[in-house]
Amino acid sequence: MVPPMAAPAFKVGLTRPVRRIVPVVVVAVGVLAAVLSFWMNSLFRPAEFVDVGVQSLRSEASRDVIVDAVVDAIADEGSDARALLEPIATRALSALLDSQLVEGTLVAVAEDLYDSLLSDEPSDVVLLAQALVQPVADAVAVFNEDLAGDIRDIGARITLINGDSIPSFRRAVSAVAWLRWVALALAAVATLGAWAFGGRIGETVGGGAAAGGALALLAVPLARSPVLGLFTDEGAETLATEAYAIATRDLLVLAAFVTVLGLVVWGASRMTVVPKSPMNTGV
Repeated sequence: MVPPMAAPAFKVGLTRPVRRIVPVVVVAVGVLAAVLSFWMNSLFRPAEFVDVGVQSLRSEASRDVIVDAVVDAIADEGSDARALLEPIATRALSALLDSQLVEGTLVAVAEDLYDSLLSDEPSDVVLLAQALVQPVADAVAVFNEDLAGDIRDIGARITLINGDSIPSFRRAVSAVAWLRWVALALAAVATLGAWAFGGRIGETVGGGAAAGGALALLAVPLARSPVLGLFTDEGAETLATEAYAIATRDLLVLAAFVTVLGLVVWGASRMTVVPKSPMNTGV
């Protein structure tokens, strides 16, 4: 009589709880990596990034950074009227930034920032000054034509963010281009492993997806300080803070969707009823 084939060594060495938990953990890691990489890959598409950049530049905090940059540029021309210019510039630029008149200027800033973040040596992010300076000069000209003339004479480009304060994300963005597929493959392998060990695929996929989605939700607040800390200039950090809040909205929605979907799949698998045989029911 031929003895029965022994179980694989890797199965013998694992207890039943471990055989059930390990695939779920691997699926969770794969789903977490996939969610983050899909989101980051989408964010760094040029059109998507520019849209997020323009929205963040229109925020109140970003508006203050822009006003400071314009007033600083005027002061560099030798004007000692900063205390007078700041409230005027704030009012003029606030109205201007709420309009579509400077859309091209804001798009150019967002495009500059995109190029800098994906460069090994980030360069300065600049404002095209004419569209922003002219309204300030017009407001000042009402009571001081000489000062208005000085304002109109400032350079065509104003530095908004110094390149030295901008981190490079080139390698990270390059990595996520393939990481998402590796992560999904990892989750698929873990699911097959759970099936091979006799576990329920629904519980493995659902539990892992719910855990991975929940971890992605936690990653948003946890990663905020480390990411913003990469921007070493106060103005750059302010702009990055606004952009981070806007950019992570889509990540939160995606992570919440994956979490809920995972819970639904997990719950449906747990509620699956195996019909009892007549012998067990006493019929």
